[in-house]
Amino acid sequence: MQKKGEISFTNEQFFALMEMNKQQALQIEKLTRELAQLKKLLFGSKQERVELINPLQLSLDMGLGNTTPSEVTTEEISYTRTKTKEKANPNRSPLPANLPREIIEINPLEDTTGMKLIGYDITEQLEMTPAKFYVKQYKRAKYARPEGNGIAIGNLPEFALPKAIAGSSVLTHLLVSKYVDHLPLHRQIKMFSRIGMTLSDSTVNDWIVGSVNLLGILHDRLSEILLSSNYIQIDETPIQVLDSEKKGKTHRGYFWVSHSPQEKVVVFNYSKGRSAQFPTEFLKKYYGYLQTDGYVVYDNFEQKNGITLLGCMAHVRREFIEASNNDKQRSDYFIGHLQRLYKLEEELRKSNAGADEILAKRQEIEVPILEHLHQWLKENIIQVTPQSSIGKAIAYALTRWDKLMRYAHNPILQIDNNLIENQIRPVAIGRKNYMFCGSHESAERTAIIYSLFGTCKLHNINPHDWLLDVLQKLPARKANNIDDLLPQNWKPDFQGVV
Repeated sequence: MQKKGEISFTNEQFFALMEMNKQQALQIEKLTRELAQLKKLLFGSKQERVELINPLQLSLDMGLGNTTPSEVTTEEISYTRTKTKEKANPNRSPLPANLPREIIEINPLEDTTGMKLIGYDITEQLEMTPAKFYVKQYKRAKYARPEGNGIAIGNLPEFALPKAIAGSSVLTHLLVSKYVDHLPLHRQIKMFSRIGMTLSDSTVNDWIVGSVNLLGILHDRLSEILLSSNYIQIDETPIQVLDSEKKGKTHRGYFWVSHSPQEKVVVFNYSKGRSAQFPTEFLKKYYGYLQTDGYVVYDNFEQKNGITLLGCMAHVRREFIEASNNDKQRSDYFIGHLQRLYKLEEELRKSNAGADEILAKRQEIEVPILEHLHQWLKENIIQVTPQSSIGKAIAYALTRWDKLMRYAHNPILQIDNNLIENQIRPVAIGRKNYMFCGSHESAERTAIIYSLFGTCKLHNINPHDWLLDVLQKLPARKANNIDDLLPQNWKPDFQGVV
């Protein structure tokens, strides 16, 4: 008999409630994950941090009899810490020898007559003078030829912007300050006014437009070189652009970033959208390896003859890091084995290993780990719920595993797309400062200058020195004679450089 206050359920109601509870638990887990991701986007560091796992504590049972972490044994260790006494006045690093020196000689106040000079005690302080404008005046002598045969006059050099008052050094300063140091133009204009040069926004903007348009031919040549290689990494990143058709509102456009690890060239291109239209058109004549993240647009290239798709292990690792709160044991197990792969790749990179050594080490060490993880993924996918974080991480890796393993069979290939993501970071910093591009044309020009400065960075070239030299030489060059001005080929001679 049912007691007062008790609630009874039929079997159907009971199982319906159980299913409801299960679905609500999944929903709570999903919302918790999304909330954590939003907090990370708003407040957290973009750097991925993974607690290091000792590879010796991970079971690599190639018979797959045990696919869970092995038991960790603890050992008590005692030690004595010896603290060294800090110096009261630690030595400072010497100032660079190439800096000019202003010598100020100080003599003792007392009379030194009859004393012998035995040396100097030298103290150095770093000083600077603020930037200043000056005028370079080209004074061309004119001569009247005999018998009224006209006038002889010296030729002006070719200028980057013939009708502008700005010389190459001013244009270089503006471009480097904006696109390398991420200083918006309106701030630069205010700084100029403090040192006595008042310029209008429209004038400076015209200088930027003219300069980048001049450099567009170098961007086109970089694209040709990149597409002629047989290994490209590609990724995309958003950029807000003012939309002339929607007053006061911005459009979400995209920079498509392509990188050739072999040529050490990076090329940015702007597109109004994130559809397959741009990569399909840009890569229509490309043949070789193409490394991407898991964005579905790139899957279309799997069907194109001559292109072999590669996966990005860093994106897989990211999925398992996000799933750690959901299933720490499985997440740590997978990430721990990935760490072994990354550790070997780091060692090969630091030792400047040749192609034969890279391939041999990958075949000996990395391929067995990859095969083990593949089997582990197949066994665990049926043990987790598909809607959970760990379920999505396993499914993400499993559906891309063939592409993820391909790097291990070719020494020129990378384990992930991190080299190209390093090129995207300046864009993210720039977005925080100048917020958006003023038009779609402005975004296209931004892509041009990011390509050139990004390639400078890959070759450890000072972008200021490179651009100053190029702006002085490029106006006099023909289109078929510019390769020596590309960042990867450029050699500083500083002829004519102020």
